Amino acid sequence: MTKLLSESELRLLFWDTDYTQIDYRKHSKAVIERILMFGSMDAYRWLFRFYEIDEIKKVITTSRQLDVRTATMFMNFFGIPREVMACFKNALTPV
Repeated sequence: MTKLLSESELRLLFWDTDYTQIDYRKHSKAVIERILMFGSMDAYRWLFRFYEIDEIKKVITTSRQLDVRTATMFMNFFGIPREVMACFKNALTPV
């Protein structure tokens, strides 16, 4: 069983919510998005141990919440075609 993130890490990642109420399976999309955008290297390591790669890739391709820098980094890391990235579709500003 993978150990959960530290309380200080959770507090930083989920500043706008009660992090003690997070269900890591039920709220996986939100958890993955937050860690991808704001997580430390320790949080990244935890993310890749806790969630399956396919689940992480699914969030990367379907999320409209990812910022351009994060989306581009993981698109390149996983070799995901830009055309399938939801965050680049119908963007208000050209990317």
